[in-house]
Amino acid sequence: SDGVEADVITFTTLLDGCVKAARDGDDGGLKEAMQVLREMQGHGLVPNVVTFNCLLGACAKAALKHGDPMVDNGMELLERMKELGVAPNAVSFNTLIAACARTAGSTRSRERAEVALRRGLGLLKEMQQWGLRPDVISYTSLLSAGTKAVRLGDKTMASHGLDLLAMMQQQGVQ
Repeated sequence: SDGVEADVITFTTLLDGCVKAARDGDDGGLKEAMQVLREMQGHGLVPNVVTFNCLLGACAKAALKHGDPMVDNGMELLERMKELGVAPNAVSFNTLIAACARTAGSTRSRERAEVALRRGLGLLKEMQQWGLRPDVISYTSLLSAGTKAVRLGDKTMASHGLDLLAMMQQQGVQ
């Protein structure tokens, strides 16, 4: 009524507030944040990479308690980004990789931890396909997931860990 209209930044700020206000153990604020996203799109606005990274953050936050379904939600958001022509950045991938690491840490099942680790490795490869360079956060999240898998009896992580360290050295990641 006074001529001020909400823009992408306004809606993204609201969405981020939903995620930050969520208590641990909840869905990371994802339900409320998705409602804000729908409202944003209802105003004809296209979310940007920061908007999606906030949503991915909600998935990662909730992955510790809810595991695989939150990684699934994050993967769906990544696909939605592509559909809308929003290019993911390193934060997008690192947040999803962190969700995989949290999923590995939230389970007592060796198989589930292995799946989470494989998904994280797949995201690392996809990150590179987008022309993005994995950084120390990418690798340490994967190593964290691998450590959790080893504690559950996954003996293949030793070779994965060495491969990751070799990749880090090859790319000059410290």
